[in-house]
Amino acid sequence: MVAAKPKRRPLTKPSAGPALVSHVVAADGQRIPSDSLDRLEQLDDTVFAALSGDAGALDEAAEAWREAQAAVDNGLLNETRAHYVRRARSRWRRSQKRPGEQLAVGFAALEILGLLSD
Repeated sequence: MVAAKPKRRPLTKPSAGPALVSHVVAADGQRIPSDSLDRLEQLDDTVFAALSGDAGALDEAAEAWREAQAAVDNGLLNETRAHYVRRARSRWRRSQKRPGEQLAVGFAALEILGLLSD
């Protein structure tokens, strides 16, 4: 039996209208605008799928990251980046323990780390 791939939401352009504020609060206590929250959720879906070895998501990650950089507050983006770096490093370390089984995951972790360091 083949597992079905989870469907990722398509990347969308931010709305031109005023940003609605969500009920989600950032670490600094500020409410996150709804369009930024949507963009970060899409980015999460893409990056975490890539870090799980999904080649399609890995291909989409660079574009998703650039779009988030253009649309999301730097403070939120830096917090997000730190979380992705921790996860990618963890995946890289795990891939080193079983390189034959985890080659795609290790490669994806290195790609994501490279993307986030640019």
